[in-house]
Amino acid sequence: MNGKIPLPDLRIEYQTRDGEMAKVDLELATGHYKRSQISEKASAGFIVYSEGGGFKPEDRDFLSEILSL
Repeated sequence: MNGKIPLPDLRIEYQTRDGEMAKVDLELATGHYKRSQISEKASAGFIVYSEGGGFKPEDRDFLSEILSL
Protein backbone atom coordinates (compact mmCIF):
# COMPACT_ATOMS: atom_id res chain seq x y z
CA MET A 1 0.00 0.00 0.00
CA ASN A 2 3.02 2.23 -0.49
CA GLY A 3 3.24 3.29 3.16
CA LYS A 4 -0.41 4.38 3.27
CA ILE A 5 -2.96 3.30 5.84
CA PRO A 6 -6.23 2.50 4.07
CA LEU A 7 -9.30 4.00 5.72
CA PRO A 8 -12.85 3.05 4.70
CA ASP A 9 -15.52 5.60 3.88
CA LEU A 10 -17.75 3.95 6.47
CA ARG A 11 -17.29 1.35 9.21
CA ILE A 12 -20.35 -0.36 10.65
CA GLU A 13 -19.89 -2.11 13.97
CA TYR A 14 -22.70 -4.35 15.16
CA GLN A 15 -23.59 -7.23 17.43
CA THR A 16 -24.54 -10.53 15.78
CA ARG A 17 -27.48 -12.66 16.84
CA ASP A 18 -24.94 -14.80 18.71
CA GLY A 19 -23.90 -11.75 20.74
CA GLU A 20 -20.51 -11.39 19.08
CA MET A 21 -19.19 -8.02 17.96
CA ALA A 22 -18.46 -7.70 14.24
CA LYS A 23 -17.65 -4.96 11.76
CA VAL A 24 -17.74 -4.25 8.06
CA ASP A 25 -15.76 -1.57 6.20
CA LEU A 26 -17.43 0.00 3.18
CA GLU A 27 -15.93 2.06 0.38
CA LEU A 28 -17.85 3.96 -2.31
CA ALA A 29 -15.82 3.82 -5.52
CA THR A 30 -16.75 6.79 -7.69
CA GLY A 31 -15.99 7.16 -11.38
CA HIS A 32 -12.75 8.91 -10.43
CA TYR A 33 -11.24 5.79 -8.84
CA LYS A 34 -8.53 3.99 -10.76
CA ARG A 35 -8.61 0.20 -10.97
CA SER A 36 -5.50 0.06 -8.77
CA GLN A 37 -7.22 2.13 -6.06
CA ILE A 38 -10.23 -0.19 -6.05
CA SER A 39 -7.90 -3.18 -5.87
CA GLU A 40 -6.05 -1.68 -2.89
CA LYS A 41 -9.31 -1.08 -1.01
CA ALA A 42 -10.57 -4.59 -1.75
CA SER A 43 -7.26 -6.15 -0.68
CA ALA A 44 -7.54 -4.22 2.62
CA GLY A 45 -10.78 -6.13 3.22
CA PHE A 46 -13.21 -3.35 2.36
CA ILE A 47 -16.50 -4.11 0.64
CA VAL A 48 -16.32 -1.83 -2.39
CA TYR A 49 -19.56 -0.41 -3.75
CA SER A 50 -19.46 1.36 -7.09
CA GLU A 51 -21.60 4.29 -8.21
CA GLY A 52 -23.03 2.45 -11.18
CA GLY A 53 -23.05 -1.02 -9.72
CA GLY A 54 -23.84 -2.74 -6.54
CA PHE A 55 -22.62 -5.19 -4.01
CA LYS A 56 -21.48 -8.63 -5.03
CA PRO A 57 -24.20 -11.26 -4.45
CA GLU A 58 -22.42 -12.66 -1.39
CA ASP A 59 -22.27 -9.15 0.11
CA ARG A 60 -26.03 -8.70 -0.29
CA ASP A 61 -26.62 -11.67 1.99
CA PHE A 62 -24.31 -10.11 4.53
CA LEU A 63 -26.04 -6.73 4.35
CA SER A 64 -29.47 -8.35 4.61
CA GLU A 65 -28.29 -10.04 7.80
CA ILE A 66 -27.14 -6.70 9.26
CA LEU A 67 -30.34 -4.90 8.34
CA SER A 68 -32.50 -7.64 9.82
CA LEU A 69 -30.94 -7.22 13.27
